[in-house]
Amino acid sequence: MTPMSSVYRELCKVARRVSRDPDGADDLVQQAWLAALERGPQLVSEGHRRAWLTGTIRKLGALEARLLRGRPRHSARNRRRLLVRQATRR
Repeated sequence: MTPMSSVYRELCKVARRVSRDPDGADDLVQQAWLAALERGPQLVSEGHRRAWLTGTIRKLGALEARLLRGRPRHSARNRRRLLVRQATRR
């Protein structure tokens, strides 16, 4: 087992707890990885990367739940963009 596969499995586990929907969990993991790629080499250490990705998944899940409750006017594509932007803001 490679270190990346263990990180991926851990992220999927966190996403399933946050989302409670297998498809939604996959989307959260993908969005977190995309946000990490956009951030570039700032996520250097393994521990920092894992913690950042896990936190990003939690934030994305919370934001998605909030948006689904209160903002039905957003399209799915715009909602994803908004989620990633808000979750990765410092």
